[in-house]
Amino acid sequence: MTADGSSVFARNDELREALRRAASALAANGPEFALDFGPLLPAVRAVREQVDWERVRADTADNDFAVAFLALIDRLGVTA
Repeated sequence: MTADGSSVFARNDELREALRRAASALAANGPEFALDFGPLLPAVRAVREQVDWERVRADTADNDFAVAFLALIDRLGVTA
């Protein structure tokens, strides 16, 4: 990480963008879809200590799928 924390911000941006892409893909399938966050879990676990979770929550608060995913990883202890 650089002294200004830019790698942390990059990780936040990457995670936020991944959540947005996943939500867009799910929403595009209409009401008939299977919600599977499984593929995101290994990546999130790998960077969990580098992510500003409060910022990610704030930046994705308008996205119901992102909110659901964040609730899931909270319950799994990933964000603790």
